[in-house]
Amino acid sequence: MVQIDTWHTSCSNFLNSMEAAACAMNVDLASRHYRSTFTVNYKALFPSNSRHYRADVFKASIEQCPTMWVNGDKFEFGPQVLALAKTLQAQWARMDNMMEKCHSQGLSASGFTRSDFASMLREVDAAWAGFECGYISELMSIEDKARSWLVQAIRCEAELTEYETQNNRQRNVQTHLALQQRFVKCLGKLNSVANTQGKGRDDFDAEVLERATAVLQSCTASVVSQNFAVETARALATEVRESYEAMRRYLQEVSTCLECVDPHLCKNAGLVQRLVDVEESWELGALYVQRKMTLDALCDWVSQIKVAQGLSSSFAAMCENCDVEMFLVMPRMIWLCFLKNAGMQSDLMSSLIPKRFGVSADPELQEFRAKFQKVSSAVAWETLLLKAVSGPSSGNAGEALDSFMLELERWSMELQRSNPKDWNQCSSVVMQCLSGGPQKPRETEFNV
Repeated sequence: MVQIDTWHTSCSNFLNSMEAAACAMNVDLASRHYRSTFTVNYKALFPSNSRHYRADVFKASIEQCPTMWVNGDKFEFGPQVLALAKTLQAQWARMDNMMEKCHSQGLSASGFTRSDFASMLREVDAAWAGFECGYISELMSIEDKARSWLVQAIRCEAELTEYETQNNRQRNVQTHLALQQRFVKCLGKLNSVANTQGKGRDDFDAEVLERATAVLQSCTASVVSQNFAVETARALATEVRESYEAMRRYLQEVSTCLECVDPHLCKNAGLVQRLVDVEESWELGALYVQRKMTLDALCDWVSQIKVAQGLSSSFAAMCENCDVEMFLVMPRMIWLCFLKNAGMQSDLMSSLIPKRFGVSADPELQEFRAKFQKVSSAVAWETLLLKAVSGPSSGNAGEALDSFMLELERWSMELQRSNPKDWNQCSSVVMQCLSGGPQKPRETEFNV
């Protein structure tokens, strides 16, 4: 890095001196009118039609690299650009020879006149302008192609917006769903190319969005205020919709300033931020919203934890403050919910502790369920919830119940340790739902 910086500095200094010498000698300037076709970014680098020799342009003429990789795609410079680079290097070598002769023999003994130097600088400048024009034009073309995944997403979004504007009462019909599916697929590809902060997955499915929309349409405000389960479903579905709508707004705004977009798409902070948001929301949507049984199980967990909060003020405070003890209580309650309604809960539980939900029934799990059936027939559900809050060593509640609570603790530890990554994600979703839904803060100001 130090060597590269040193070369760049030395080269820039020499180019500045060469430009100053050409100006002092009134050397004819090759036309730079082609710069009027440059994009905004390149016009900023070449703000006028004067020489503006740049070290990076010179370096490109030295390297003469025929290929360039952007966003995982390979682009090739045309033979004309490479020929122009060779021409510039040939003229540069001629100038180098003249200067070397002057240095070794002295200016007078070299035999070169002022006219010779002016002619040399004029020919180098003409070769430089030719290469600069071809090279920058080729770069602009490559950058346009490198932005193609973003441009394609913008076009798909525009088609979707146009249809929705013209057919406001016909949303979710086949044509609308097809346009939506196409747009979501474009988002998936764009995510795989640009999202280097997340997983970069490209398997976005529009069914997640359709399911989230259906959930929101079925949740009326009056029902939400009275039903914890519906409130949970609504919160998760809202995250899917809001991340999706935020992405669409970004594409609408960025379509007006595409020249400001870095062709290396992963370098655009605003784009990456919105893609990360979509990816995270989509993953949760695919797991908890798209699969009805999984969503029902999650809603039941949140609902029963809310019931327990109503039974115990200390537990409510524990949840509000996200105390460490809360994460010991949560797996106990989740097991209780499963044991109470195993049929509804199995789909979600099997993702958290898969070894207990194989093809054949797990004998230990069956025995555990049998113990629960025996205890629950003699003890009220609310009592079990309170015992889950207080823990297995909270006093003498009867031999059968105490024995069951000790067993519950062992199963709770297994739930947390069997698949830690998925468990952490799941417990985080539960906590977010308890607090009223994830509701991520989303920037209102546009940022490329």
